[in-house]
Amino acid sequence: MLHTVMDQRGHCQWACRLFLSGVLLLGLLGCGRKPVPPLDTVPSQLLRDACEALVAGDTRRSRDLLQRLADTPEGEAVAMVALERLEQHAALAEINQLLRAGRLDDANRLVREATGPAAKAAAQAEPVVEALLRLQAYLAQRPFATSEAAERALQSLETARTELDASPAFIAFLDAETVALDALRRREEDQVVASLVGELDEAAVSGRPPASLRLAHLAALRPQHLLLRTLAAGTDDRALAALARESAVADDARRAFEVGLCLAWPALSESAWRGLVPVLRQGTPAGHAGLLLQAAACAEGGDYETAVRHLHALAEVPSVDAGHVERLLSRYVVAPRQTQAWCWQTPSPGVAEILASIIQLRTSRPR
Repeated sequence: MLHTVMDQRGHCQWACRLFLSGVLLLGLLGCGRKPVPPLDTVPSQLLRDACEALVAGDTRRSRDLLQRLADTPEGEAVAMVALERLEQHAALAEINQLLRAGRLDDANRLVREATGPAAKAAAQAEPVVEALLRLQAYLAQRPFATSEAAERALQSLETARTELDASPAFIAFLDAETVALDALRRREEDQVVASLVGELDEAAVSGRPPASLRLAHLAALRPQHLLLRTLAAGTDDRALAALARESAVADDARRAFEVGLCLAWPALSESAWRGLVPVLRQGTPAGHAGLLLQAAACAEGGDYETAVRHLHALAEVPSVDAGHVERLLSRYVVAPRQTQAWCWQTPSPGVAEILASIIQLRTSRPR
């Protein structure tokens, strides 16, 4: 990605034109004199040799020849101009060599410390050197920990785009970095979504933390998330059945469905709930909401042993929402009026308290 800041061939062509001009100047010096003295070919030969040395890349020999030309009365003016341009060419050649070797700090130091004719060449090279230094600083930061860090780093290249965009390789590199940034944003969003689903899983079972803010955040990131579609399905039996089938593809999909269904549980119709019982009894629950729903589904089918085992697995949850407790007790354990007894009135009882308070299970078919 290194740039050549001056075309040496152009300097060589310039030197050749300078040579021709010198020959013409030397010829004119004799005009108007009579008689015409013998032509001194030494200055023109020196200029020719200097040009050939420059073409061959022998800057030192070219400089020596021009110095000798400057010592002649006829060639002094031409030689001084040529020497100044030669020093500029030499400075640019050295900077280019350092850039090609990847020694950007040395090239930058050379640009900063240049004096005399070389300073003019350094001024031409300075934007390119600074652009490459910015690119080097960008590369040193990879891989980026966050998308914000990647965005800031890409923004730091904007002031150098005029020079960097001249390279097709940089354009391709920038396109690849933009794709990588989009992928990083997507991974970060996936992590936030997974965290929100986890928090909503706890909220669906315990009622804490409140679900509303997290549901709004999830809707802002993924408005068509399976959890939200399940919650919105309400009492639509067909929609719930289709979402249940969709949730079978992966654990994260199952967890999303379980959490959405647990949040919607109080509003489910009897037919919708009974239609989902066979689905909920299959497979392994993906989270706390799934354990609670599968426990209820197993109790619905009379499998109280499995139901109690799932409730035991929920012991790590600090508390269970009072609405869930009353629903489980009134439907599968004791008669509805018995849930008002003193032993069920502890605020937000945990699973351990629920299990300890159960006196007997109803063995008749659940209502």
